[in-house]
Amino acid sequence: MKKLSSFSSGKYQQIFVKDENFLKTYNSWKSGDDVEIECVRNIATEHYIESMVDTNMVTENLQSSTCSSTNDQQECYINKPKNAGWTDLLKCGTLSPSRGSDLKPVMEMMFGHASFQPKQEQALDLILAGKTVFVSLPTSGGKSLLYMLPSIISRSLTVVVVPLKSLMEDQFARCQELGLPAAILHGDVSYCDREKVYAELKQPNSEIRLLYITAEFLSNTPSLMELLVQLHATNSLRQFVVDEAHCVSQWGHDFRPAYKFLKSLHTKFPKVPFLLLSASATICVREDVCKMIGLSSVAILQSSCVRSNLQYQVHEKGKKTIDEIAKDLSTADCGLVYCNTRAETEVVAAKLQTANIKCKAYHGGLSAGLKKKLQSLWIDGSLSTLVCTTAFGMGIDKANVRVIIHYSLPASIEEYYQESGRGGRNGCACKCVIYFSRNDKPFHLRGIYDYCLMQNIPIHLNSRMLTFQKVVKYCMQLGGCRWQTIANHFGEEMLPCSACDLCQKKQTHNVADMTNNAITAIKCLQKLKSSGKSNFTLKYLANVLTGKKQKDLISNQHHLIPEYGQIKLTVGRCESLLQNLVVEDILREVPPRKGSKNRNALYIDFGCFYMNVLSNDMVVMC
Repeated sequence: MKKLSSFSSGKYQQIFVKDENFLKTYNSWKSGDDVEIECVRNIATEHYIESMVDTNMVTENLQSSTCSSTNDQQECYINKPKNAGWTDLLKCGTLSPSRGSDLKPVMEMMFGHASFQPKQEQALDLILAGKTVFVSLPTSGGKSLLYMLPSIISRSLTVVVVPLKSLMEDQFARCQELGLPAAILHGDVSYCDREKVYAELKQPNSEIRLLYITAEFLSNTPSLMELLVQLHATNSLRQFVVDEAHCVSQWGHDFRPAYKFLKSLHTKFPKVPFLLLSASATICVREDVCKMIGLSSVAILQSSCVRSNLQYQVHEKGKKTIDEIAKDLSTADCGLVYCNTRAETEVVAAKLQTANIKCKAYHGGLSAGLKKKLQSLWIDGSLSTLVCTTAFGMGIDKANVRVIIHYSLPASIEEYYQESGRGGRNGCACKCVIYFSRNDKPFHLRGIYDYCLMQNIPIHLNSRMLTFQKVVKYCMQLGGCRWQTIANHFGEEMLPCSACDLCQKKQTHNVADMTNNAITAIKCLQKLKSSGKSNFTLKYLANVLTGKKQKDLISNQHHLIPEYGQIKLTVGRCESLLQNLVVEDILREVPPRKGSKNRNALYIDFGCFYMNVLSNDMVVMC
């Protein structure tokens, strides 16, 4: 058959290949020594068909073509410098900075920043000295600069491990904008494209300074480890960067099992330093990250987590919630609305659209192409709002987000801090609101119990329950300051912010010693559980404690137990007391077993600290 035109010739002959009822249109093919034939896709022409296409027409007698074409739709995994300034810097052998301040002229020339943000210069001092460093900076605190800037003047490779392919692609796009030479590798990169990345990195004078990978790709691809061994042997391996490092920790809010494989990197290359980056790692999580990777000598740098332009509020979710959200979004340049489920994003987006909000639902069930399109529309302002699950947002850097709404309860304070931190990056005020309903609790508790029981790790169950109850306690908070609560969670002290809803109300919340009532509630639950039935709701327990004469209570003869009617509070006040015992993990709400009919029910049980209360080792104030 006739040879196909090379890819860069200007006239492309199309090839149609059918696989599983999906037609892909290719503009050309390429082959090379010891490399499988590679196809070059034209994504815009993909569509479904019914007829089969004969793929035998493609033979080994094909003319080579390159991926460095002018086709804008060509997928590319290697970015080489186009900026003359970058090229000069990369060729310059005299740049050997020893301190962060030495890099300030480079930062100003290439990034346009005249000064460092807090802790950046100190972090660069340690990085340039070859130290392993854990850096906790707030959202929008300039973490990526800490590895991008040194890579400019380095002749060796920095490997950056990122948790999401979308985040990797955003970082890679940023490198393309700057002209910084980089490459990406993940599970969707074809064998041929992977081999091209490998070949480029093996070049003695390779210009690639940053290699972005996912932890899953690292753990599942032995050839990558072989490549790193080769690079290390020629002193071409500079540093390992772990972005969103809290994903390493089993106690972290985004734990990823594949991150355990990072320990093998440290074992194989013990002298290659690590840079660990996170905006939402608590002290406990930082310690666990270092333990999981096997790092014994780590410098810790932590900047204040407080961003005073974020104005935190909690509202009770009700019938007018959608109207309230629409009102806030209608006056904002840009916003995000977070929901817990895919179905919920679709429902909320539809309701907001009827209120004339230009928004779309975004979740993991959408195709990769559609998600990318929606993100682009939101970034360029064509859509003012995305109604999304946690599938959206990590690594997003959009300056003018003025409203962050959590229509559903977030899973933890760390997750909430991360997601709300996507607002106000231009320094302007951003309203951050959680619409709280106790009806959102079963969703999270089912996830916690199903995961921990499946993994047979009860110690993780206790940890995850405590983590979840902290965000519930944040939402139930009646006095104090929202920012103080968040800052204290990350080990930081601060004065009241004066901007959150609690500070604005200036409401004094009087607390009383409820230890005796708590002891009565625990003893009552012990009696109920020994009566032959095991599943009781919090409301049922409150009815017994306050002496209500409900039919089911009487038929169960629970009016005969000694604690019946012993708490002299209204049912509502008693329920509030029990809720406070739950958030302190004295009592615990648990979902029914998987497969049960009513998966939205929650049953009351004993928490970690009920014995501390019974033995008078713990005082209950509420």
